[in-house]
Amino acid sequence: MKEKFISSYVIRLLVRYVKEKRDNEFEQALVRVLIGLVLIYYFNDLQFANPQGLAANALNLVFVPSLFVIAAVLMVACVYFWPGERPVRRILSILLDIASLTYLLIVGGSHAAPLCFLYQWIVIGNGFRFGRTYLLIALVLALSGFGLVIVVSPYWQDDQGLALGLWLGSPPPKASPCSMVMVIMEEL
Repeated sequence: MKEKFISSYVIRLLVRYVKEKRDNEFEQALVRVLIGLVLIYYFNDLQFANPQGLAANALNLVFVPSLFVIAAVLMVACVYFWPGERPVRRILSILLDIASLTYLLIVGGSHAAPLCFLYQWIVIGNGFRFGRTYLLIALVLALSGFGLVIVVSPYWQDDQGLALGLWLGSPPPKASPCSMVMVIMEEL
């Protein structure tokens, strides 16, 4: 009974939201929740598939995405109840994304390595949704975050050539969409 009430309430909130106005920040916050849930599933499944290889880090690899989902749900609530452009909230969201990903890459080693592409997704996504300023903020934070991963993580230190190549090769692919984003934004 209680679950039904909560789910119907959430559905009513979403329907009301969609009828009133679409908001990129709300959509981004919902995507953040979904990505967090996928990360929980990925690391939880990995933990059961390879219990010896993840023993020391298993708790962190499931716990951190769980905290990420809680923070993401709070962001959804903030965007819903206090709509409008709030630069501090957007920057905090970028920090949440980059810091969580950076931590997972440091702790997760080879198990988290496939998530590297999320840095570019975060940068490009913020650029498309919110413009050049947020793209540049996300780019600087992503480069700093992955730079920290390279310096701190034994996994990435073992293959410094690949790590540095990924780090140095990151800005050009992100810079191209930056100019493309600006052209699209000006046309709209």
